[in-house]
Amino acid sequence: MRVIRSASCQLAYESREMILVTGGAGFIGRQVCSLLSAHGKDVVAVDRNFVPALSCPTVQGDLSSNDFLAELFRKYSFDAIIHLASLLNTASRKQPHEAMRVNVGSSLSLLKLAVQFNVLKFIYGSSISAYGSKRYSEYGEVSESEPAAPEDVYGVSKRYVEIVGENYRQQNNIQFIALRISTVVGTGAANTSSEWRSEIFEKLKVSHQAQISIPYRANEMIPLTHVEDVAEITRRLVEAEQVSHTTYNTPSENWRCSDLANYIESLNNNIEFTFGHSDAGGFPQAINGSRFAEEFDFSPIQLKERLHRVIKDGGS
Repeated sequence: MRVIRSASCQLAYESREMILVTGGAGFIGRQVCSLLSAHGKDVVAVDRNFVPALSCPTVQGDLSSNDFLAELFRKYSFDAIIHLASLLNTASRKQPHEAMRVNVGSSLSLLKLAVQFNVLKFIYGSSISAYGSKRYSEYGEVSESEPAAPEDVYGVSKRYVEIVGENYRQQNNIQFIALRISTVVGTGAANTSSEWRSEIFEKLKVSHQAQISIPYRANEMIPLTHVEDVAEITRRLVEAEQVSHTTYNTPSENWRCSDLANYIESLNNNIEFTFGHSDAGGFPQAINGSRFAEEFDFSPIQLKERLHRVIKDGGS
C-alpha cells in the first residue's frame, strides 16, 4: 500500500497505473486534474505548492530533486505523464538560470525516469513561444510546419525539451507529444503579470466601474485558448492509443487586443480597458490549430459564447 497526503486526510492507494500531472496546482494543471478525475482517471498531482481543494490526491515536492522523483516513481506505476510544471515567461526572463534548472533540468530528469520506468506516454506542456515572434502580416496563422525559432529564455527552454523528447520517442518508443499552448484565458489565473486573462471573465458582471489592463498595444494580435479547452485537448491526447504527430498547436482564436476590449466593453459598459506600449513579442500573433482539431474532431467553444455564458448564468 502507498500513502500520500490528500485534501482531507491521509489516503492509502494500492500500487497501480496512474496519470501523473506535474504543476497540478497551477492554472492549467487544476483544470486538467479536475477533468481527468471527472472522467474516472486515476490521477496524482505533483506541485511545489500543496492545494487542499485539488480534485485528486496531491504530492507536494520539487521536481528538481532527484531523490523526490525517484521516490515518486518507486511508489506509483504511471502509464502517462502530463508535464505542465514550468517557470513562466516573465519569471524565466528575470531568472534565466532558474528557468534552465526548472524548465530544462527537471523536464529532462522526468523524461529519463519515464523511459526507465516504461511510461507509455509523455505529454509535454510546451508553448507557442517555441516559434518565436511571427507577425500576422508576414506569416499568417502559424501552423506546426513553421520551423521553431525561439528568441527568449522561455521559448528556448521549451524547444530544448521538445528536441530531447523527440529523440527519446525515436530511440525508446515512448509516445512523446508536445502541446504548444497559446495564451490561456479563463477564471483562476494566479499570474500577477497576466491578470487580464482571468479578469475578462471575472469582472464581466461588475456593477461598478472596473478597469482591465492588457500589457500590449491596442493593435497587437494575440492567439487565445480557454483553459477548459486545454484540459479537454490534454484528455483526448491521454486517451488516444496512437497520435499522428509529435507536435500540436492548441486550437486558438486570434484576437486583436482592441477588438477584444471593445467586445467586452459592449457586454458591460462598467468595464474600461487600458493598454500598454509593448509588442506581444516572443510568440506568433496568430496560430493555426487545425491539425489537432481535424485529427480529434475537436471544436472549441467560441470565446464570445463563453463570455455570453458568464453574463447569462455565471459560467467561465
